[in-house]
Amino acid sequence: GDAASGVRGFWFDFGDRTMGKRRAGVGAFRAPFVVAYNADYEAQYDKKGRPRPSRPFNLTVVCVPTSAGRSRAIIFGGSQPETKEARRARRRQQATEGAEAAEAAIRTRE
Repeated sequence: GDAASGVRGFWFDFGDRTMGKRRAGVGAFRAPFVVAYNADYEAQYDKKGRPRPSRPFNLTVVCVPTSAGRSRAIIFGGSQPETKEARRARRRQQATEGAEAAEAAIRTRE
């Protein structure tokens, strides 16, 4: 992928396949001790063609020198913090989907 470098590290675009799923994202090496990956998996669909929820892939590794030629790796994984706007939009979407499901259930009972 594309890469950019500087005195304090470099970043790169990447794409791969893991556990049968494709993902693409950005990696970064921040000198001298941190490597970070942030990616999204390719959309997956169930047998009826509905999109399955996808989770992001986020991984950070901090390498701490312990002695000459040796380091300890501390691995962090998790999702990136959601912005207030994104959280509001997600909640509005969930509320809309819930209301639509409730209306559909009422219509089927009539």
